Amino acid sequence: MVRRWERIAAAAASASLLVFGACSGRNGDKIDSAKSAASGGDVARADSAAGAVAPGAAATARPESSAGASTAASTPALKITGGDPEILQVIALVDQAEMRDGQLAERQAHNAQVKSYARELVDDHSKSLQQDRQVAKSASIDLSGVMMSGKADTAGPTGAAGVTAELFNTHTQTMKEIRQLQGAAFDSAFVAAQVKGHQEVLGLLQSAQAQNPAVQQHVAAAIKEVQSHLEKGQQLQQSLSTGASGSPSDTASKSKAKRDTAGRG
Repeated sequence: MVRRWERIAAAAASASLLVFGACSGRNGDKIDSAKSAASGGDVARADSAAGAVAPGAAATARPESSAGASTAASTPALKITGGDPEILQVIALVDQAEMRDGQLAERQAHNAQVKSYARELVDDHSKSLQQDRQVAKSASIDLSGVMMSGKADTAGPTGAAGVTAELFNTHTQTMKEIRQLQGAAFDSAFVAAQVKGHQEVLGLLQSAQAQNPAVQQHVAAAIKEVQSHLEKGQQLQQSLSTGASGSPSDTASKSKAKRDTAGRG
């Protein structure tokens, strides 16, 4: 009987030692983790976060570039991979979206220069959309899937996929927020969105590899037009940031009115 209690006591002591050792190990791990965090352990966690966004990224991430890697992984550059059909579909989708944007700004913009820019967007992209249809017909390319249905500003294409779907979804979310703004806030946000959007589309079209000669010519024309809209948008953005308002003709008229008033005084 005594031996039995001795065996039980010995087992209990062993168990206590095991528990203590386990706890000590966990405490040691905590201390090591704290030391690791202070000496670069945060980098490992940043690499792990990057890996969660883009599998495999953590294996090549560097401490100084982990934040950039995460950003790049979360916002990958769009690329046209569907050949001539997708190229034309992207251009057609952009044309329709820009026409809607321009129509919205014509109604809602406060600044005269922004309204003028909006009218140019509507006119140019309306003409481009006509060309889209003609080129698609000659190249036997179906654009029906990216044609926006309905008159509502948010009504989108019924068959968009891949790049066209991503473009439309991003654009719709941006314009939904801008549509809620008024006055100078709307003007600034609208022009900023146009600059960013045209930069993205320009990159897409410049990297596109069209095969059909008619599609190639149309892409070249589209690139030239998008570049022009981008440059005008950047100039307008600068003008708004410096507090300039109205069109050149409006400014001249105001100056003349001030001179006439001063002369009469």
